[in-house]
Amino acid sequence: MKITMPKQVAAIIGQLNQAGFEAFAVGGCVRDSLLGRVPGDWDITTNALPAQVKQIFRKTVDTGIAHGTVTVLLQGMACEVTTYRIDGDYEDHRHPKEVRFTGRLEEDLGRRDFTINAMAYSDRTGLVDCFLGKADLEKKIIRCVGNPACRFEEDALRILRAFRFASQLEFEIEPGTRQAAEAICGSLRMISMERITAELIKLLTGKRPELLADLHRMGVTEIFYPQLGEVRPYLLRSLAAAAPEKQARLAALFAAETEETAAAVLKTLKLDNETIRTVSVMVRHRDDPIPREKAQIRKILFLYGEALTNRIFANMRVKAEALADKDALGKLDQAEALCKEIIADGDCVSYKTLALKGRDLLSMGMASGREVGDTLAFLMDAVLQDPSLNQKDRLGAILSGRRPDKA
Repeated sequence: MKITMPKQVAAIIGQLNQAGFEAFAVGGCVRDSLLGRVPGDWDITTNALPAQVKQIFRKTVDTGIAHGTVTVLLQGMACEVTTYRIDGDYEDHRHPKEVRFTGRLEEDLGRRDFTINAMAYSDRTGLVDCFLGKADLEKKIIRCVGNPACRFEEDALRILRAFRFASQLEFEIEPGTRQAAEAICGSLRMISMERITAELIKLLTGKRPELLADLHRMGVTEIFYPQLGEVRPYLLRSLAAAAPEKQARLAALFAAETEETAAAVLKTLKLDNETIRTVSVMVRHRDDPIPREKAQIRKILFLYGEALTNRIFANMRVKAEALADKDALGKLDQAEALCKEIIADGDCVSYKTLALKGRDLLSMGMASGREVGDTLAFLMDAVLQDPSLNQKDRLGAILSGRRPDKA
């Protein structure tokens, strides 16, 4: 079986071979290639020591030199090249205390997490598959390399990785691997929240987000979402109905929660402020009445902008689909169509496009500060109700008849 590698990867392997060393593409890039997927990145393993790799290539970066990794820069591509290694004892359920280089590819593959990630390939040798990873790919199975209890004791994050791969690839977890994961999952409390979050997001945005229920049954969700009670079918239907991307699936995760609970969990997960704000707004408006009038939709667009307004509607749709509420789905179709009309017509939904600006009010003799702000808010509200008013003379006429009281 031949795997098509990027020319830069083939060139790096070729140069290492010419220098007298073994070299192979390894891990996820081999797995994805065999599945017919496009690898996100390409890693190379070799029996060349880091110093020898640096002698062979002109441009390198010491990205993980203590663990044998050198990043080679070639023809616009960065590729990690790591020396065959054996990991020492793990003291924190995450990192080996030390690593020892080895000259045998089989020993390097034997330290990896799952059989489907423990394959190597080169054009010269072909596929190296010591642990029958290709067979597990064909069977759609996630199986640890060697003793699963040892693999999870070494690195507890592998527990979440097993469920993440099962979600992304629509695979099943091999019974012995699952049993070991359930027995050792308490060790995940020693893993940094940032790493837990990264794996959780990949699981939620995969094809089987319902695997969250398995993590809940194992007690894993207690680490980051202790407020979660029973995982009810409504929650799982909501996850399935949401678009497979981070913010949509996170909002669906809180299908029956308040905005305050959602924000608290998102902060525990140490997500960025923009994600926390966006998801919180989606949850805040989830149960609002679906707007039927353009003025209502213009107000939402004014408050949140087009992108977030669309997300609010999308999360309302998730709720409607989870409840099989055909009436709500029909109303959402109408609301989204009206929203598109508002955008296409160029209706004013922000101060940026309001015909009168603060400087215009000042030139009319209005005092600066709160009076200007209150007046602009008054005019904005009028324009949201009737966009035809968004002309300087018409807005001026409104002001001649009514000006907000001074503070």
